[in-house]
Amino acid sequence: MRAAVYTRVSSEEQLDGYSLEAQADVVQRLCEFREWQIVARYEERGRSGRSVFRPQFQTMIADAEEGKFDVIVVHKLDRFSRSLLDVLTYLNRLNKANVAFVSATEDFDFSTPFGKLILAVLGAFAQWYVDNLAAEVRKGKKQRAKSGGWNGWLSFGYTTPARIRRDLVQLGEDYTAQKIELDEYERKTGLLEQALERYGSLPETFAVPCPFNAPGVVLAYTLRATGRYTYQQIAWELNKAGYRTAVSHILFSGPTVRKMLKSSFYLGKTSYRGECLEGSHEALISRELYEQVRRVDEQRAHAMGNTSPSRGVRTYPLSGLLRCSQCGDKYKGQTRGTNRYYRDTSLENGHDCQQYPRSAQADRVEKQVDSFLQELKLELPDDWQNRVLMMLEDVAPNEEEQREALMRTLEHKLERAKALFLEGDIAKAEYERIRAEVQQQMPDLPPTKRDIIASVEDVAAVLKDFGTLLLAATVEERKALYRSLFRSLYVENGRIVAAEPTGVLWTLMNCAIMQETSQNSPKITRTRRDWTRLGGRRGRAR
Repeated sequence: MRAAVYTRVSSEEQLDGYSLEAQADVVQRLCEFREWQIVARYEERGRSGRSVFRPQFQTMIADAEEGKFDVIVVHKLDRFSRSLLDVLTYLNRLNKANVAFVSATEDFDFSTPFGKLILAVLGAFAQWYVDNLAAEVRKGKKQRAKSGGWNGWLSFGYTTPARIRRDLVQLGEDYTAQKIELDEYERKTGLLEQALERYGSLPETFAVPCPFNAPGVVLAYTLRATGRYTYQQIAWELNKAGYRTAVSHILFSGPTVRKMLKSSFYLGKTSYRGECLEGSHEALISRELYEQVRRVDEQRAHAMGNTSPSRGVRTYPLSGLLRCSQCGDKYKGQTRGTNRYYRDTSLENGHDCQQYPRSAQADRVEKQVDSFLQELKLELPDDWQNRVLMMLEDVAPNEEEQREALMRTLEHKLERAKALFLEGDIAKAEYERIRAEVQQQMPDLPPTKRDIIASVEDVAAVLKDFGTLLLAATVEERKALYRSLFRSLYVENGRIVAAEPTGVLWTLMNCAIMQETSQNSPKITRTRRDWTRLGGRRGRAR
């Protein structure tokens, strides 16, 4: 059998001398005894077993599902994972891939016929456990909604008696520490004490109007009802008045205002999975004001042509790559009439970028990228492999830190999605979609030198015949092609002014013999912080 060895040690265990070498030695002896051929090794340094989103672990699971080996061997089960649910879930995935699992020091051997039967049973149990837990939580949340209670995050404009008491204590501490002035302290404590006098006898988690934010809800609805304010203009007014979002406490954006103005929670309603129910909390706006806002929304949608069923599907192969050269925010695709554009998302992200225009014609920037790649004439020198190996010795020291930071962000995103699924706030299909998205975004492990050399050779072959390949490529293939060459493309005045290449393209361009390209082409540099604008000015994407 073809065996894969997985070893892991956390930072604390490294200090205790629980080495990877000791684990590998035990596993090696077991494989030799059973005459298994070790075809892959996966070492995880300084990573906890509480989360399965570890780089080497995820690579191993992906390789298992691709059939690269027949059995995974670990020193102990807790090297695989410390979470029972994760153990059962991933053993089920291995079972579906016909890959066995063996612990070298424990009685876990799923390589035998009986072991495979037990593995199938454990996999079925894992699926039942997840589905049953989610169903029970959903049942409880549905009953809570039917009783008039709220689920998930409490909407902007509301608080609870428990939070009012907590805020009073915090205000006192801030005033004592001289973080706030006396007049602000007296004003805020007065509002909280009035609210507590009115709602203090209600249950601790009951939704009640927040004395600080409830007026912001009324302001937003009132402005929209006039028909003269867009969602983004309302966001500006809320931000100018000092309001911030309820959960993240950041500036309002158009999308957050849009969501708030469509919520029936402010009418005293609650909901569960699309079913509108009568809530037990106090309404912040009247039915008349809510209906007026709905009429304004319909009028504006009709005026903008959003109700037309004839609009075709638009494609945006550069989505996710284009960024503003000033603020660094991503551009996303948008259709205006029959034209395609990429537009800046800074306003949606809660800040106002000063660069104008804030959009770029899709045809123009896509043609610019294609022209640049077609004009890029590359010929690898005879000693190109040696040049690549020399450059690999000079890897940016912060790349590993950046990858680890991204890993932590993705882990948090997945854990949050799992919690929402188990609490019944999102469906299983949505959780699986988020999980698949996170797995796709997981940063690649540092490739071997052999892998990099092979990748460089492949990219060089693609660029030599880029024009022919582009004509035959589908939209998804174009997206994949662009992402294999660029990390980011920076836009200024409606055109691309700089490009951050992937490691492979950067390596290729630095070791290749290039013919001079067009002067209107973007300047290629290694990192976003080092790119140079056309015209010789230095710039930095913040």
